[in-house]
Parts: sequence; structure tokens; C-alpha cells
Amino acid sequence: QDVLRENNFRLDHVNRRAGIISTYPTTSQHFFEFWRHDVDTPYDFWEATLKTVRRSVTIDIAFNETTNAAELTIAVRPERFSTPGRQFNNSIAAFRMFSDQLPEGRTGRSSTATDDYWIDEGRDLAMVRYLLHKILARASGA
Repeated sequence: QDVLRENNFRLDHVNRRAGIISTYPTTSQHFFEFWRHDVDTPYDFWEATLKTVRRSVTIDIAFNETTNAAELTIAVRPERFSTPGRQFNNSIAAFRMFSDQLPEGRTGRSSTATDDYWIDEGRDLAMVRYLLHKILARASGA
């Protein structure tokens, strides 16, 4: 939990009996947020700077009775924000750019927040490795 908090992930659900920790989705760091670390590769860093990307983490700790050891599974899910393209057909349209009054470029109808959605980008294995390294370092006392 401390490693997640140190990396600016806000805890959503902690179930000690089931061994599950999950976080709320957090918008990933931008180039000017030098104090944060929730992306681990230069590509992910610049992608989060140029696009709106958020990440959430789920950690599952299960006890394996046959090996008498705990198994740790970490999943980091990046999601990219998607919103319909807005139509600019005159200079006054720039004033309505961030409202629902500017029509969609494809259909011409007014778009609303319900037209926005998040696209699942799969797993962020680089961030999984980073968090695993930090958790193991903390567990070993290093």
C-alpha cells in the first residue's frame, strides 16, 4: 500500500482477507510533473504528456499451500481518453471548443460528456516490473 501511495496511486479497495488491493484510475504524469512516477518508459512518459492517459493498479496476493509461499500478481491498466472530434467551421467556434455547443465533425450533432470514453490499452508491463521491484525492495528491507 505504501509503494502505491508513494507513486501517487489512490487506494480504492483493500481486502486483507482476499489479498486484493486496487486503486482508482489516476491520470498519468506529464513532463512537468517531475515528482511523480507512474510511467516507467520514455515512450509512456511522452504518450501521457501528449495524450490523456490514466492508469489503475490491482495487486493480488495469494498463499500457495503446496509451496508454502505467497504469490504476488500485479496488473497495471493504462487507458487512453477518447472524445469525438469537434467541428470548427468559423472563428467564433473556438470559444465553444470545450462546451457541448460545438458540433461533432463526423455527424454535426452536439456532443456531450456521454460521448467520451476510455480505451483500454492492455497491460503496462514496464510499470508492473517497476512496482514489483519497489515492493520486493521494501519487503526485504533494502
